[in-house]
Amino acid sequence: MRSLLLPLPIALLAGFSTAQSTNLAFAPHVDLELPASLPKATALGDFDGDGKVDVAVSLAGQEEIGRIAVLLGSVYPQLDAIEFVSGGQTWGIAAADFDEDGFDDLAATLGSSSSNQVRIFRSSGNGSFTLLNTVLAGSFPISVEPADFDEDGHVDLAVASNVSGGLRVFLGNGDGTFGAALSLGGTNCTDVAVGDYNGDGHRDLVMTQYSGTRLWHGLGNGSFVSDGSVASSALTQGVAMGDLNGDGRDDIATVELYTDLMRVVLSKPGGGFFSSVSYDLGGFPNDVRIADVNGDGIGDVIAVAQDNDAVSVWLGLGGGALGGKTNIAAGPQPTCLAVVDLDADGALDVMAPCRNLAETPPAPILVNQTSAAQWAWTGAALSGANGVAAWSGAGDLSAGSPVSATLTSGTAFAPALLVVGQSAANLPLLGGLLVPNPDQLVAGIALDASGGLDFQWPWPASLPSGSELYTQVWFFDPGAVELFAASNGLVARVP
Repeated sequence: MRSLLLPLPIALLAGFSTAQSTNLAFAPHVDLELPASLPKATALGDFDGDGKVDVAVSLAGQEEIGRIAVLLGSVYPQLDAIEFVSGGQTWGIAAADFDEDGFDDLAATLGSSSSNQVRIFRSSGNGSFTLLNTVLAGSFPISVEPADFDEDGHVDLAVASNVSGGLRVFLGNGDGTFGAALSLGGTNCTDVAVGDYNGDGHRDLVMTQYSGTRLWHGLGNGSFVSDGSVASSALTQGVAMGDLNGDGRDDIATVELYTDLMRVVLSKPGGGFFSSVSYDLGGFPNDVRIADVNGDGIGDVIAVAQDNDAVSVWLGLGGGALGGKTNIAAGPQPTCLAVVDLDADGALDVMAPCRNLAETPPAPILVNQTSAAQWAWTGAALSGANGVAAWSGAGDLSAGSPVSATLTSGTAFAPALLVVGQSAANLPLLGGLLVPNPDQLVAGIALDASGGLDFQWPWPASLPSGSELYTQVWFFDPGAVELFAASNGLVARVP
């Protein structure tokens, strides 16, 4: 590691912001026709082995006649649509290679009070599916998620049931069959999500129900420990997990059916969660996702409410904060979401299948036309006593233009070091991640009284179009791992 003082004009200011890319643009929606009514959920996988992401949609239908629609991922708008009968009212759906033949398969729950079936459909690799196995869960299985909970290399299943049976885990054998159920509890379940909210590398579970949101952290051997409840006690319809504050741990977003709210719960560095923050969504919320739709490296929240006829987006601002809600027109009564790059341009598009009982239900596709972000977060922060120190950039990256980079939530008056590189190293360091290849170091810096920092300088002409500049701030923090904390990495991409 070379220690060089970077010759940049530096101004330490009392005021600072966390500006990141806030632009967002989608083309008007184009509707695909679904073969049956009442879409309930989506799943992403590669069912034909062509390396492109495909989308499966569960369709409950009417009079117990459910179907599964699969959109094979030729580059949009050339999507090949197939469908097959599921054998009941299809609700939850998940994609994974359950039989380990190289093609993703489907698990579909048959949602009714007289059913306890989760059907495993094997992909042949040519767009057709056959019934491989039936797993018996609780009454009215409503949601299913795949993951390797016992870390044996085989895909397992978590199934949430609405009438009875609660949340159950089935460990996979690698051939499309599963072992006996492990019952975790819960009543009147509505959804389940998989992630790692405590940062220990094991898969955790978050389940929503009529009385709120419950948590179980995984031990990595197929067993789980209850972590109680978060958010509120309202009827919670959907849940998503993803990193919203850049600390490498998954946070939680939920939608509540009758309060019309979307809630965000951020995980704490030392374990547990901060209090939930609520955002108004609108009438009859159904589904929620966490994904980066504007390409700035920060997680955003995407949700649908049936009465809105729109997809709602809150852009992440860094450190777990969200901007204002943007509604993007979709079809009538959207009920679920898929967030996926359908046109292979590197930006995440949105599909929002609609209920629309009066007519053939559409699956509106909103193609993302957001311009590429010049500043983007990259690499997780090493949390300190004040949580995640957010390091954000602003300004146009053209020669001579004024730009700035700001840090918030650091340690007051702490000695700090700015690491600068023209490539990413992503090296483990002091329990965290050194993001830039350390070409240069800016030493002799101190954070201000609020734990903030602000660099301002004209963008250099020496960095040509297409080049990248990576930066990260490390600082002394007696409450952090090994007495140091670090911001997220920040990359500036010259257009």
